[in-house]
Amino acid sequence: MTTTAIPMPSLSHRAKRWISRNLIRIYAGLAFIYLFIPVAYTFAFSFNDAGKSNLIWQGFTLDNWKNPCGAPQVCSAVVNSLQIGILSTVAATILGTMIAFALGRHKFKGRSTTNLLIFLPMATPEVVLGASLLAMFLNLRVSPGFWTIVIAHVMFCISFVVVTVKARIASLDPRLEQAAMDLYANERETFRYVTLPLVMPGIAGAALLAFSLISPWNSARSKCDWKRNVFHRANHRYSWSSCKPPKKEVMTNIGNMYGPNFTFLGIPACDLDKPETFKGADVIIVGAPIDSGTSHRSGAKFGPQAIRMGDYLPHDGERPHLALRIDGLKALKVFDAGDLLMPPGNLEESLKVLKTATEKISKAGAIAVVLGGDHSIASADVAGIAEHRGKGKISMIHFDAHADTGDLQFGALVGHGTPMRRLIDSGYVRGDRFLQLGLRGYWPDDVTLNWMRDQGMRSYEMTEIHHRGLNTVLNESFARLTDGCDGVFLSVDIDVVDPGMAPGTGTPEPGGMTSRELLESVRRICLELPVVGIDVVEVAPPFDSADITAILANRVVLEALSAIAKRRSGESYSPTRNLLDR
Repeated sequence: MTTTAIPMPSLSHRAKRWISRNLIRIYAGLAFIYLFIPVAYTFAFSFNDAGKSNLIWQGFTLDNWKNPCGAPQVCSAVVNSLQIGILSTVAATILGTMIAFALGRHKFKGRSTTNLLIFLPMATPEVVLGASLLAMFLNLRVSPGFWTIVIAHVMFCISFVVVTVKARIASLDPRLEQAAMDLYANERETFRYVTLPLVMPGIAGAALLAFSLISPWNSARSKCDWKRNVFHRANHRYSWSSCKPPKKEVMTNIGNMYGPNFTFLGIPACDLDKPETFKGADVIIVGAPIDSGTSHRSGAKFGPQAIRMGDYLPHDGERPHLALRIDGLKALKVFDAGDLLMPPGNLEESLKVLKTATEKISKAGAIAVVLGGDHSIASADVAGIAEHRGKGKISMIHFDAHADTGDLQFGALVGHGTPMRRLIDSGYVRGDRFLQLGLRGYWPDDVTLNWMRDQGMRSYEMTEIHHRGLNTVLNESFARLTDGCDGVFLSVDIDVVDPGMAPGTGTPEPGGMTSRELLESVRRICLELPVVGIDVVEVAPPFDSADITAILANRVVLEALSAIAKRRSGESYSPTRNLLDR
């Protein structure tokens, strides 16, 4: 008997057979490599000792990891993202699991339609879903914030949870549950000890899927666009910097952004990026040269320069106040940080820079005096100080012809007609600690006025001020402003003054205060109240006449500084005493 040797397969045949058996594993491995190469590259180059460009390996360093939270808002963005991710995942998983059991185990009218509707969010582009939810929130007058973001993510993820859990339920063998009930287990015990453990892998998988769709390290462009572009405008107090590489904020420009370099009346300059240049400061003046938020005439971006130079005396860093008998520029340690770099084409990013600046000034123990700029800057400069001192811990006194409490301005949430509403909606300032003086004209409408009343605001229209007297109005307001608050922010829109005395502004309204009434009010406020921040806004030099508006704004700043210095000196002041007896 002879045997025939079985020929060995050729090398190519064996290779093909091995590839066919392991094709799925090879494909999965290549897919994972493709997905993780960018992550590995980014991690490796985080140890690169590079300057501005991080494309070429320059050497190994650990400096980039010594302070992970050094870049502004990075850690706060991570915390916000994790909070939103965890809450949204839990909510979507619970609701989606309940819906999956309803659809998989029960028959009811409309079941087929419900099954179809479940798939719609999965098929709808994320940006469409986000825009639809944003429109719904605005129409329902729901204040956008943290919870609207959570609701949006739950709505996006719930369909994926339903489909995943429902597939697991469909694969269960019903005989297992029947066997448990044959052994005298009731429905609740059967669900707890048999059904739920069997479905749990599907629930866990659905939860992980939901979290991966929400998580900040999901690098899909559409996800970042949804977060940043659609919801950012409604939730501008949250940072979504995880969707883009962190960058170092450029805090200040050199001198005036629109003109030659000089400081306010010759006081020393400082750099907000260099704390040693303003060590021990009592007051830091900073310019916010932007007017992209105006609704009528622009030109306020030139305001900071005009206010700094609005004086006929030498710029020698001295200004003794005749009535108060004190020099605010000498008695206080006052610095000028120049203008912030505020690109006119990007209002929201510019306001972020301003918020960071005033927060830094407040943390340094100084009073921020912001030269505007249109009044949209109030939504940022007050917010920055409140971030340091605590939300709701700052009251506000607001001089203006307009309430600036609009919900939208030409469809936008940010503008010079909306900052006070944004501050109250965001919780930075309490509505019942918000005082307005000088309102007049033909805006806002009844809906906005009703909203103001519901917040507990106190708004004095010029007719009431005229008949009751400005001092009476101030007297009844001061106690309210300091009740439960640590400090007061003073915001002066120069159009509070009658345009006959202050024509250089974008939205003039006849029938306003006199310049003397404004200056005396500012003096009283800074003498009697703990002022922690000031802004002077809406000075528009292109519409000024002989610089009288710019000079008035300059005197508002000087009046405030002199009164703050007088308050700190502890010396008494009586406006009725003769000048030579003070």
